[in-house]
Formats: sequence, structure tokens, C-alpha cells
Amino acid sequence: MPYRLFFGDLLLGEIEPIDFDFPGSFGEFRPSDADDRPELRRRIADYAASSAAVERTMLEQGDNEAWEARMLEHDARFLDLIASRDWWLEDDRGERSAILVPSFSGDSTVVWRWDFDR
Repeated sequence: MPYRLFFGDLLLGEIEPIDFDFPGSFGEFRPSDADDRPELRRRIADYAASSAAVERTMLEQGDNEAWEARMLEHDARFLDLIASRDWWLEDDRGERSAILVPSFSGDSTVVWRWDFDR
């Protein structure tokens, strides 16, 4: 059962769940081809690309200091998205569930955690 990923009222795409490792879940992300609200879509695409680059730093270099420096830079640039409570998933019945900011990788994988406080 795929989920639809939203930021506020903006449909970003679909996630086909693959597995979970509590508290995280992960799946394959298929972005929407919609072109509405281009500035916000570009901002989120930049966040996703930066998120993937941070992951690559860890995988390719295995250097915790380099990864931490890249993560701090990433977090500072995208704090508005990271701290936002506008992330949510919708299932095929139309039921919405709040999530924390997802993390994207370069291989179309997205990782998310449910936000049980909302």
C-alpha cells in the first residue's frame, strides 16, 4: 500500500513502503511530476539532494568528523523544513498520519519516523 507524501497541502510524490526498523520506516520514493508551487518544490528538492549528499559522505568516506560537519551545514541550511510540522503521509483510504522530516538518499530511498505527538 503506497503512501502519498505531503508537505502541507503540496503533494510531493508516493512512497512504497519496504520495511521498518522501529522507530524508522523506509521505502522507495517516486516524486510527483506536478509543477505547481515551483519555489517550494525546488526548496524541497534541494533539501533531498543535500540529505543524499550527507549520507554519501558517511558511506564513501566513513569519516565521522566529515559527516558531522556536513550534517551541521545541511541542518543549518534547511532548518525551516527540518523543524516544520507540515510533513505527513496519506494512505489509500485518505487517512493522514504526521511524520517528522524525512531523509532522502540518492537511490530513491526515503526514511521517515511517525510523529506520535501530533
